[in-house]
Order: sequence, then C-alpha cells, then structure tokens
Amino acid sequence: MDRQYYEFEFRDIIPSFRMALSFVSIGTFYIILIGTIIFLNLFVIKDETVRVVMDIVEKLSLAYLLIRSIFCLCFIVDEDSGPVEALLESFRITRNNFFKLLALILIVVGFIAILLMIITMAITVLFDTDSNGYIVSIAGIGWFAISFPIVQVMIMVSYRKLVYSQKDVDDDVSETL
Repeated sequence: MDRQYYEFEFRDIIPSFRMALSFVSIGTFYIILIGTIIFLNLFVIKDETVRVVMDIVEKLSLAYLLIRSIFCLCFIVDEDSGPVEALLESFRITRNNFFKLLALILIVVGFIAILLMIITMAITVLFDTDSNGYIVSIAGIGWFAISFPIVQVMIMVSYRKLVYSQKDVDDDVSETL
C-alpha cells in the first residue's frame, strides 16, 4: 500500500474488494459469535443464577476478544491481510500488552466522558437548550469532531508502536540514516 516517498493517488485510498470482504468477514464472525451467546443466554439457559453468571462471563469474554482483535482492521489496511491472518496478527501483537491496551481504552473512554461532560455543562450554562435545539446538535457534532480523531490517533499510534516493537529492523533503511 505504501509507495516510495509516500506518493499516492485517489484510487490508492479506496479499499480493495479483498479489504472490504476481510472486514465484513470479521464483522460477520463477531455477529454470529455474539448472537449465539445471546441466544444461549436468553433461550437455552433457564436457571436465573446460571444466566447471571453466564451474562458476566459473556461480557468479560467479549471484552477480552474485542481488545485482543482491536488492530485487525489496521492489519487489513496496512498489510493487506485476510480476515484470519488479521485476527491472528492482532492477537500476536496484543499478547503481552493486554493490560496496557485495557488502560488505553479506559483512558479513551474517560477522555470522551469528560469531554462530553464539559460540553454539556458549557451548553447548559451558556444557552437555553429548550428554545435553541440546534445548539445541542452543534455541540454533539463538536464533541464528535474532537473525540473521534483523537481516538483514531491513539489507536493508530498504539498499533504502530506494537508492530514496530515486534520487529528488529526498520521498514525503510533511509529512516535510520
């Protein structure tokens, strides 16, 4: 995907059919997995105590799987990996970094929550939200415009750090000169 000197054309930023199919395959896998767990929890398990325990196990297991597979999309785009390869690579680089990633996710969620509270308080103090409904919409767009890029940058930086920490050499010899 990267070209020499990072030159690119518009067609280079459009995902290939393979990339889209890989992403859809991973999404379908998780939908089937989560749907099966929900089905078992709602319709098969009848004992309420077992259902509560299974609900907790379900949430912890899914959180674990989602944290471990957080970088699969990065591998699909960066390495042109297939769905299985992307999941395996994501699991490989997160193997000894689970708690670091969990801390990063908690920091991101905390940042987003604090940002949302600040924006909500500012709007409540400065504007009459009953008569100016558009102010709430503008604030929501502003909140999204600030938080989304920051979250993406944090994920990409983490991905790059983890990928390059697994390698002994740089991708490009000119970077070391």
